Amino acid sequence: MDLLIPGGRALDLGLGLSALGWATAGLVGALPAPSPAAFAVAALHATAGLLFLRRAAPTEGPRLVGALAALPALLLGGAAWSLGPAPADWPLWMGRFLLLATAWTCWSLFSLGDSFGVLPARRALVTHGPYRLVRHPAYLGELAVLQLIGAASMRPAIQGLCAAAALPVMLRVVVEEQALAADPGWQAYTAAVRWRLVPGLW
Repeated sequence: MDLLIPGGRALDLGLGLSALGWATAGLVGALPAPSPAAFAVAALHATAGLLFLRRAAPTEGPRLVGALAALPALLLGGAAWSLGPAPADWPLWMGRFLLLATAWTCWSLFSLGDSFGVLPARRALVTHGPYRLVRHPAYLGELAVLQLIGAASMRPAIQGLCAAAALPVMLRVVVEEQALAADPGWQAYTAAVRWRLVPGLW
């Protein structure tokens, strides 16, 4: 059964403006010398905000099973960000790695354009940019960011939480591909781009 998201376009506008507000507040709060980690967090918020403002409605809405399958990854990711170190507390060299992982993630998300979404749903198939290399580059970037959060925290519990996020993200990939399989171009795309997340592994 399709999941009805209350609010529709108004919800997207609210989420978009909120994320842009967080991006601005994060950079202003880090003045006069924002760290690389502060730039990375602001870039992620700004990217999500802009995409919420412009995204199109899916061809087929999220299904309840897909939404429930995506929930653990969303919760673990949110917990990792909340429990991880503040941007100002990141070691400089590790903040630079975070900035690189964030740049990849933002490129992947911007490549989605109108197909950007949070819950698995059937949207227009995207095959350009980093999607020519792996089928889910944004999730690859998310996993890289989470592992960096764990490493920067220096706390075994947070490191374990970030490592455990890999399994729910993989489940989310499988559920999303089930939704995308109805697209007429899906079979040709998967034949051309064999790997979901990491070339040679999966």
